[in-house]
Amino acid sequence: MILARPLRRFFHPQLLSSAAIVGAMTIGVKGVAFLKELVLAHRFGTSDEVDAFLVAMLIPAMAALAVGNAFRDALVPAYAEQRLRGGSDARQLVSNTVWGCAVVLLLVALVSVLFSDSLMKWLAQGFPGEKQARSAQLFYLVVPYLVCVGVANVLKGYLQTHGQFALSSAAPALIPGCTIIALLLMPATPSGEWLALGTSVGAISLMVLLIVASQRVHRDGLLRRPGWDEPTRSVLRHTVPLLAGTAIIEGYYFVDTMMAAMLEAGSVATLAYGERICGVFCIAGAAITQALFPHLSDLAARGSWRPLIQTVLGFSGLIIAGSIPVILMFWFAAEPIVQFVFERGEFTSTDTRNVAEVLRFAGFQVPGAILVALGARVVMALRANHIVLATAVVGLATNVILNLILMRWYGVKGVALSTALVNGLSALMLYTYAAWRLRKLDATTGGEE
Repeated sequence: MILARPLRRFFHPQLLSSAAIVGAMTIGVKGVAFLKELVLAHRFGTSDEVDAFLVAMLIPAMAALAVGNAFRDALVPAYAEQRLRGGSDARQLVSNTVWGCAVVLLLVALVSVLFSDSLMKWLAQGFPGEKQARSAQLFYLVVPYLVCVGVANVLKGYLQTHGQFALSSAAPALIPGCTIIALLLMPATPSGEWLALGTSVGAISLMVLLIVASQRVHRDGLLRRPGWDEPTRSVLRHTVPLLAGTAIIEGYYFVDTMMAAMLEAGSVATLAYGERICGVFCIAGAAITQALFPHLSDLAARGSWRPLIQTVLGFSGLIIAGSIPVILMFWFAAEPIVQFVFERGEFTSTDTRNVAEVLRFAGFQVPGAILVALGARVVMALRANHIVLATAVVGLATNVILNLILMRWYGVKGVALSTALVNGLSALMLYTYAAWRLRKLDATTGGEE
């Protein structure tokens, strides 16, 4: 009761409920993903097969998130405006966006396949020739992930605008779930093909499930014949800077993996295992900000600037307060955590010590990563997507420079620390712009309609 009044000042009860559902479901999905990591670590350890698979997944993972998230984040504010105006073409706008995203993803997949050998040699230039060839072989098996997850991301955004938070947040568990099944069915000799197959089957299942769910939101279905109108052109105009910005942001992992490949053998897998543990909190927090996005977009469409400011301030405070114990937990209990989660089978005590060192530094990524996600959502709700692009460009350049410096001092754990520092800088840039713009709008309009 003591906390109820200040909470009500910043949050609508339904908003808190939606955020809690998304957070709980996302943590559940990450729980399934952790189970997959346990099976993966048991069967593969930090072997060359894992390194080769992770490099093979770089382009599909980056393209699916960059393209899918860009179309989704351009769609949600435009869809909120269209629904507010009572336009009958709101569903046509969603359908056009889904089709447009699918076409772009298919083109990216086609180009990637045509130049796959050259791409894998470039991405895995720190690997010996045989390991590079292995990445190229596995790449062909994970191409479906690129298209299916990208389309699924757009559909998740649409479902959340209609309050379908539980299904849209829980559905991604299909990917690690199918991967676990594939790993359990795998013969005694570990093979990356089974890992790639499970990943692609899970991605296809995710897309099919979300298409069916989206079609059932309205009686006459969602997907229609593609059209071309002003709302669609508006979405595409806002997609371009978001696509570039999101691609660059996703490129942080791309760059980190490439640079980690230049270090001693197993560094790519060590970095991945360490960052995946703290990634549970980063991804859960970012997912909550995505659940807030329809609400923030609706407030921006209505010109309700003061409630928007209060919502952002309230959730920012929760993010900072909740991140402090997470950072402390990872710093002081990194080795027991990694030992409990991973140390079995091919994953040795030496692997535990190396991953724990990465985890201690990776823990500092948590508050910045979530604040970046929230700040970006606010900026996108204000339809200032060029700021996201500018922040991403600055962040990428800073990431490369800090990697080069910190890798010399700390090795692979320096890469994790670099990401934490870049997150902090990016959050500062986004919040500075959002504060300036919202104060200006609030002073002009009086805060609410």
